[in-house]
Amino acid sequence: MTGATPTQARSELWAVARSLDPFVLAPDDWQVQSLVLLLRSLAVDLLEAAGVSPEEARAALPEF
Repeated sequence: MTGATPTQARSELWAVARSLDPFVLAPDDWQVQSLVLLLRSLAVDLLEAAGVSPEEARAALPEF
């Protein structure tokens, strides 16, 4: 993502955050589910660093 505009970065981070549903990515693997749960926090932090409000960043995550 080198050289990407903030808008591009937010868009790509948003897409990643939307995909972080541990029960869809690994329905039968609790270890992978645990890692995905950890990545959700990182995704929110990265979205906030890219200029998204905390509320919007949390809203990007799929509910489960």
